Amino acid sequence: MDAERRASIELTEKELAVLELLAQGLYLKNVGEKLGIPWRTAQHRADRAKDKLGAITQFQAGLLYGNMKKNNV
Repeated sequence: MDAERRASIELTEKELAVLELLAQGLYLKNVGEKLGIPWRTAQHRADRAKDKLGAITQFQAGLLYGNMKKNNV
């Protein structure tokens, strides 16, 4: 994904919170527990973020987010 595309992605605060925890290696069940939401809600937020990022898997979305954060994009 190029820098221009990454800069134009608008993720919600809730999606960012889920991605942050996925990037740390947590499973969706643990993400839900940490955020105080059902794991299915965490899954839906991760799926929306995954689609916005153009990722194939939620794991890949977490990695992309981690790289974006590291590179201040």
